[in-house]
Amino acid sequence: MKKLFIKIIPLVLIATVLGVFAIGCGQVPEDSGTPAEAQTYVSIAINPEVEFTVDENGVVLSVNCLNSDAEILLADVDLSGMPIEAATERFVELATEAGYIDVTSETNNVTITVIDENSDTENSIENRLEQRIYGFFDNNGIFGMVSKETLEAYAEQAAALDVSVGKMKMILRAIDLNPELTLEELAAMEMKDLVKLIKKRHSEDKIDHTAREQFKTELEALKTEFAAMFTLGEEIEALQESLETFEGTEEERAAIEQTIDEKQTQHDELKVQFEIRKEAIMDEAKSVQNQIKEQRKTEKRQRVEQNKDANNAHKAQFQNNREAKTNQVREWRASRQANGN
Repeated sequence: MKKLFIKIIPLVLIATVLGVFAIGCGQVPEDSGTPAEAQTYVSIAINPEVEFTVDENGVVLSVNCLNSDAEILLADVDLSGMPIEAATERFVELATEAGYIDVTSETNNVTITVIDENSDTENSIENRLEQRIYGFFDNNGIFGMVSKETLEAYAEQAAALDVSVGKMKMILRAIDLNPELTLEELAAMEMKDLVKLIKKRHSEDKIDHTAREQFKTELEALKTEFAAMFTLGEEIEALQESLETFEGTEEERAAIEQTIDEKQTQHDELKVQFEIRKEAIMDEAKSVQNQIKEQRKTEKRQRVEQNKDANNAHKAQFQNNREAKTNQVREWRASRQANGN
């Protein structure tokens, strides 16, 4: 069967090219002996958006920023190893300090996504995260709503592959981080194995969103430059498959085998050059990644400073009128929920 390759999202960096970086996102806890297994996928979107993999005990195993705003929030903060509820609240708190959640506004919204092969586990984590975020809003007098991602955007693709919308999202996240894989391969995997694959890539790459996007173009250009190598690989595979059902003479078989050997030699020579160039790109990525990290720390300090007065004024007012303000926030939320907002 011909492999079905993904064409609906842009390819990102080939994961094995990127190496290992010690930065704010791409966080994993320190090795503590027997590794915990990733079971649940969680994402939190405000404007900053972050994704987590979580073990069966609800502990964050890995963290990955999904945009540059999340990189700013986590430039100097490590959420790995925390209970997912605490990590989520801390992320929302950081977003408030940096002004992504506006304490003077009534349009704040946090979207949570939880995907687990066990629906009871999924619902339990969703409810706990929702309660934790609302608790933060109540305790700080913030008008804010929590919504759950509907995943309707994945419905058509999910139907085409005969999988659930949750699994479809996991497939697309996995293929975004592992572009050498195919939809067909990933659809055959169990949900828990897709989460493990995402966690593995978080752990091995430890690479920020901006670096991925910035170097995607360079890697794609390199692949274009070495298109002959990939073409040779396809030709070799086709010839090898033809031998499986070959019914010609021994001489004809020998000729095909010789052609395969010649193409393999050409392919291997190009691959050596390709790997050298990949290493050069990786070295450059390390240098630029460190610069990006420092830039994000500066941006974070600036955002926190810009929003400090408004946040402090709100905090003081809230503390002076705590009970009345909390009731006002809860009544506002109840009204919004009653109206379907």
